[in-house]
Amino acid sequence: MGFDAFMSYSHAADGRLAPQVQAGLQRFAKPWWRRRALRVFRDETGLAASPQLWAGIEEALGASEWFVFLASPEPAGSEWVAREIGWWIEHRDPDRVLPVVTGGDLVWDQVSGCLDVAASSADGADGGGCRGGVGAVRGGGGGCLSCSAAHGRSFRSSR
Repeated sequence: MGFDAFMSYSHAADGRLAPQVQAGLQRFAKPWWRRRALRVFRDETGLAASPQLWAGIEEALGASEWFVFLASPEPAGSEWVAREIGWWIEHRDPDRVLPVVTGGDLVWDQVSGCLDVAASSADGADGGGCRGGVGAVRGGGGGCLSCSAAHGRSFRSSR
């Protein structure tokens, strides 16, 4: 059974907020006869500590329809968040990334129709070279989600 969403977040920055976002997503517009509206994967509720931790994360990423990223200016970046986003960009549709800004800003460039990573302060938007976040690394090395020729896709407004 798959997940409607995979939640990626920094434990240091959003560890207290992430369970609340998960609970809200699971309750939002929930029919009375269902236990939850959406199945949301979050590491602390969907994984057991094991030597195969990354394999479990990859399995959950592959079974998820959407990638929900909690973005904020601090901390300097999470290795796990970078790996999760890198995996998603490599294997899934970047149009299915939903950034939830928990701090800082995501700035949209109206001229290019893309995320302005240099002017954005939410974690990973510029990411000090796209270290992991909305600007997102691809497989651990260069190439950003926002208007990257490396991906042949762009993070564009639906307007």
